[in-house]
Amino acid sequence: MQIATVREADIPHATITQIIQTYKQLGFTAQLQYMPALRALKQAKHSQEFDAVLLREPTAESYLTEYIKIDIPLRRLLHVAYATRPHMAVSDWQSLNHYRIAIVRGFLSINQALADHQKLEIVNSVHQAIRMLETGRVDLAILPDIFGSYEIEHHGHSRVKPVAVLGQTYLYHFIHNKHRELVPALTQAFAQLEQVE
Repeated sequence: MQIATVREADIPHATITQIIQTYKQLGFTAQLQYMPALRALKQAKHSQEFDAVLLREPTAESYLTEYIKIDIPLRRLLHVAYATRPHMAVSDWQSLNHYRIAIVRGFLSINQALADHQKLEIVNSVHQAIRMLETGRVDLAILPDIFGSYEIEHHGHSRVKPVAVLGQTYLYHFIHNKHRELVPALTQAFAQLEQVE
């Protein structure tokens, strides 16, 4: 099983292990293919080499039309505003109007929430968004918490701090239609995993 996923995320090792073990119990060897967020979506959609998508937001369902969402949430995802100035007046999506913002291509719900924002920089990686923040090219980087926290912790961006949680969603596993017979078994197995927060 070739599974598309986004690189450089702080996805708990236990979650990944549980998914891989579930496939093993079903008689498959799961191999993760790490890519940037948008490329992971495009490769999964247009390439027959992928059998599943590790974890994605429900908004991916309209894009991944050849995939079936396993309707068990596996991980909570927070949409976080990161800044180098800790006392910014940010509390919700509407409070972002006057700020210059960096987002990453392929994080669909954030891309959709800010589609009409006037001062928006869209980049290819979380690292680029954080670097734009550090160099003062943007005021905020809006990122999923599992990616922002990973980048900050693993790449020494000590000046960058979370300033607000703008929203949340859950992440789901998607399996290609060619494996539709696995949907009941995956649903049952994921339902028995630890409940997400």
